[in-house]
Amino acid sequence: MVKKLKGELVKQRVRLEKSSNPSLFNSLVSKSLFGTNVGEDVFLNLFESIYLINKSNLEIFNKGKLVSPTDLMKIGLRKDKLFFEKSLVFSHLRKLGYFLRPGLKYGSDFLIYDKKTDLFSGHSKWVLKVFLNTSKISASDFSANARVSNSVRKKFLIAFVDNDLRITFFETGWIKL
Repeated sequence: MVKKLKGELVKQRVRLEKSSNPSLFNSLVSKSLFGTNVGEDVFLNLFESIYLINKSNLEIFNKGKLVSPTDLMKIGLRKDKLFFEKSLVFSHLRKLGYFLRPGLKYGSDFLIYDKKTDLFSGHSKWVLKVFLNTSKISASDFSANARVSNSVRKKFLIAFVDNDLRITFFETGWIKL
């Protein structure tokens, strides 16, 4: 049985403990591109943390007590009412081999990198926004998101999550005629 990597919950992030499993730490951070370096530490966001717990690669503790994916979900839902749906989309895309980073800088939920190539070049392919399939998107919000995506040379991707937890993606882009 592979020894799990350990992490400590710090507010709404998880600090990884490299010493708990150095080879798994290096694999997740260097090869699978999880986490963000902050000084000497590597932190996971809640989406990454839930994904890795569910893959049985990570154990998270808070003041010595084991933290479950449900505990992390509750923390996320306090901050974002669509956290569950965003977590589903995050997990789905990671399983397909895409790499995701927070998209707040562009007014979106995530930036999606098309496999490893784009992440190393620093350019994401899509700006992603997640909605419930019952959500209404105003024309001005749609246009604003599409314009921001286009101005940074990315495509705007919308993910709709339905009541059966199925995800439907719509990609938009500009064309020159």
